[in-house]
Amino acid sequence: MIEKYKTEIILLNLLINTVSFLLGFCVKSLVIKYKLDIRYSFLRYKNYWYYLITSKFIDFPSSSIKLYQNTVKDVDITYMDALVSINGTTYIYTGILVDYNLGKDGTLDLLLIKDAQRKNISEENDGQYKDIDGHIIALKYCDLININFSFIQVVYNEEILESSRSETEQTIRFKLIE
Repeated sequence: MIEKYKTEIILLNLLINTVSFLLGFCVKSLVIKYKLDIRYSFLRYKNYWYYLITSKFIDFPSSSIKLYQNTVKDVDITYMDALVSINGTTYIYTGILVDYNLGKDGTLDLLLIKDAQRKNISEENDGQYKDIDGHIIALKYCDLININFSFIQVVYNEEILESSRSETEQTIRFKLIE
């Protein structure tokens, strides 16, 4: 009997899955567009790190941070300082956060930063950071003592140079989000 309706069953399953996918995608888009996940906690991702790293937590009703001159949309760069303990030695790593990875249980596993610098705070030093060669450094969450995030807006100013070539130079200024 099932063999007789095999094509109809396959088409019905395909239709149900397609409609479910499209409906879920549309609802997710509406939730994000209208910031319903910010207003209603039951619509939020279970991953709190997403909201923290992208600065979206600032818009939570329970957040004590108020932006007077900027909005969360103005954040271009998340700059971080991390206090890390490696084999009993404590360092401060600083740099631009480019990505993060979660473990299988949903907890933070890795922080990936570029333009990284570090300073050993376990021993006497001149207080200067040392550049770390390489493109990206990965910090394991299990080695972190604490993390500080700063949210930065990149501001571009175009200035016309009066030179023989009349080129346009872009000057870049970094502004801490207030």
